[in-house]
Amino acid sequence: MIFSAARPVMHGRRSAAWSNWWATFVIALALGHLSPMTVVLLVTVLTVAMAILFDFTNGFHDAANSTSTVIATKSLRPKQAVTLSAI
Repeated sequence: MIFSAARPVMHGRRSAAWSNWWATFVIALALGHLSPMTVVLLVTVLTVAMAILFDFTNGFHDAANSTSTVIATKSLRPKQAVTLSAI
């Protein structure tokens, strides 16, 4: 097994175990100890996670823009617009 579960030593907010894990992963990747399928899986998971995070944060902006538009055009009252944006 490449990754060891070392006892974490706290230095500020992050533990040394996180730094060691990341360094171990990078070294294993550089030396070719990880299979290509593992690398593809990790890249895919990271890409999907970033896309979901972007979509989540982009929804806040879309809701604010649509709410301000219907309030400015007086299509809906502010309480109705906020209620609809919450859905």
